[in-house]
Amino acid sequence: MFTYDNLARHPKFAPRLIGMRLFDFNQLYRTLESNYPSYLVKRDELSRREPRRRKPGAGRKYRLDLRNRLLLTLLWAQVRPTHYILGQIFHLHRCSVEKILWEVCAGLACIPTFPLDALPTGQRGALRSMDVLLDFYPEIRELRELNTKGGKM
Repeated sequence: MFTYDNLARHPKFAPRLIGMRLFDFNQLYRTLESNYPSYLVKRDELSRREPRRRKPGAGRKYRLDLRNRLLLTLLWAQVRPTHYILGQIFHLHRCSVEKILWEVCAGLACIPTFPLDALPTGQRGALRSMDVLLDFYPEIRELRELNTKGGKM
């Protein structure tokens, strides 16, 4: 599975895969982490028509923590694979990928300093197969090979 820890071990791949250095990624993560709870409260206020029956956070948890969900979103913004291909990279179902992208993009929109034009606008087509993705971005292939040889991925 592709995670932040894997990318942190090979920081030279970060600019091409997520569009920023790991230092900038960590700053963005800290900003998102501090603003994310207020986004969740605002989202609940706007979307709920009746009062909650359970406390916030009582439902099923994400398989990926917020840092890896941000990584998934930035990888999608930079590389533009389909949700199915992202699911293969992160070992998730494409519906989970779609939900994560929606939530994290909305959370990023709540950060006043985040440039929303950095997210894709559909100007180029999505990469629709793993082979095409690995041809365009051999860094992903190299990270996958290094991590499978080293044990955990």
